[in-house]
Amino acid sequence: MINEIQRHERYKQYTWAAYHFEEAHFPKGVSVVGLGINPKTGFWSYVLKNDNQIVIVYRGTDTNSSKDLRNDINMVLKKIPIQFGDALQLFDNIKNNIQMHILVL
Repeated sequence: MINEIQRHERYKQYTWAAYHFEEAHFPKGVSVVGLGINPKTGFWSYVLKNDNQIVIVYRGTDTNSSKDLRNDINMVLKKIPIQFGDALQLFDNIKNNIQMHILVL
């Protein structure tokens, strides 16, 4: 079992990997079990499994992407961003297909 500092360090590594996925190396026992990518909306995420825990890691705003910036503007205007549908679909898929796990977003 890992302590709080180790857990936060692990989550920091997961976040870094969202931007450098091809270069990422995960700790022993952690495996990638899914990807959520939609080039039309700019949505990008991946799903990890670690013991009894499922972690969904979302990539944040890419300031070089007009799609991402439009999504951010929609949030400021209190509109639901188009990427929300992608995130919800990924979440529902995981929730419905993976049982007996703790889900971390």
